[in-house]
Amino acid sequence: MKKAAARSVSVAERPKPQSTESLPYGLRELAPLSSPQVFCGILAMAGERVRLQAAEQTYVLDVHSPFVLDRRFNDQWVSVLGYASERTSAAEVHGESIVAMNIVSQQAIARRAYEIHESCRDGDAVDNWLRAQRELLEP
Repeated sequence: MKKAAARSVSVAERPKPQSTESLPYGLRELAPLSSPQVFCGILAMAGERVRLQAAEQTYVLDVHSPFVLDRRFNDQWVSVLGYASERTSAAEVHGESIVAMNIVSQQAIARRAYEIHESCRDGDAVDNWLRAQRELLEP
């Protein structure tokens, strides 16, 4: 099955929220660059460091508590619901990151999309995929 490229926009194109107050507690040292959006790519875990390898770049993943990252996602294609951010504090890694609110494997999305297809028999594969992704990622 061919994987779709990650959908993201350049930093200059991203809308900037008015303040960091909307970010979850403890993440205000990250400068928000967008509203929540979906990022797709391969998750890579090395100790405490988590990265998402998207089509055009690699993001550092910051996990929003109480969400707990499942180690079974390592080296898997995933969809991540989160905020694009830029690390601006004395954090050990600077640059673009994603404040992850939820992560779902693309295998789980494919299973749900197939269930939707079987139950409705209408809509196309892309619509079913997007519906399944939305259902599984929503908090």
